[in-house]
Amino acid sequence: MVRKPLSPGKARKEDLVRRQREDIITAASAEFAANGFNGAQIGVIATTAEVSLTTLYSMFQSKDALYREVVLQASIAIKAGVFHKMEHIKSPSKQLIAFVEALLSSYEKNRDFMRLYVHATQGFPYRIRPELGDEALGLFQSITAWLVDTAEEAKRRGEISSDLDAEAVAYTIMGSIVTTCSQWVERNEPRPLSEAAPALTAVLERMLGAAEGKGGTQRRLAASDRKSTK
Repeated sequence: MVRKPLSPGKARKEDLVRRQREDIITAASAEFAANGFNGAQIGVIATTAEVSLTTLYSMFQSKDALYREVVLQASIAIKAGVFHKMEHIKSPSKQLIAFVEALLSSYEKNRDFMRLYVHATQGFPYRIRPELGDEALGLFQSITAWLVDTAEEAKRRGEISSDLDAEAVAYTIMGSIVTTCSQWVERNEPRPLSEAAPALTAVLERMLGAAEGKGGTQRRLAASDRKSTK
């Protein structure tokens, strides 16, 4: 069914509602990240977003609903950012290595969510559902499943050692990133997270066997790239 064009008045109202909703989510993200769920004040969020409490509650029925929406929007942005950065990389082992920088960069762009995640879970994935909800759990699970599948494909192509367990690779990658983010938050580190990427990727390359000097895996990676471009 074709939607009828909105009158100028209704169009302006919808645009106002959209902008107010965005401002509320932005303000809530900062407030939750700074003070946690229990410490966050709805009044502060409304004041920061420059809306009334009535307007805020007309869009979000409760503090919990607003919290879940903040997590959902940040999760969507982070996942999209990560996979956009890797969409042109063909080699699965190179995707695993590039993933580290991509996720750190996405967290850097969503620092409020990173602080919220670290404070809520203390870096332990099993706390994601009770603390952050199914949306954040779904993000973690989908990314981890992609890492497992990518590691399996890298093994199949001979790009990494067949002795490596794909799930262990996936959880090692995610664990190193989560630990790094936790340290950044605890130290209130002003530097961008991307500066941590080289050290992490160097360790990952060693683990995957991608730094075997002149031969081995490097030759297999080059051969794989040539095959993928044919």
